[in-house]
Amino acid sequence: NTKDLGLVPWSLPDMTILGVSENSDKVNLFPNPSKDWVVVEWEGQENEEIQLHLVDIVGNSCWLKKVNQQVGLNQFKFSTEPLAPGMYFLGVQDRTIKLIVE
Repeated sequence: NTKDLGLVPWSLPDMTILGVSENSDKVNLFPNPSKDWVVVEWEGQENEEIQLHLVDIVGNSCWLKKVNQQVGLNQFKFSTEPLAPGMYFLGVQDRTIKLIVE
């Protein structure tokens, strides 16, 4: 009973916490730091369309790309020249990897 204590009931919102890594067993990003381009590599478990999502340090979406993933090793190369220097996060499947742009 929170009325007697002067407290207001509240609850935590549902949220998902993503692990962030330099490189993982599932995703590699190179060169990192980058000045002009980056290659992301990951192991695909199925032939399917997936999304790569790049966000800046404050969570603003920089771009979202749909790519056709194949079973096995996949690569996607993109330019970092339009990006301001700083830290970014690239989401690939269920992983998030840190990217530094110089």
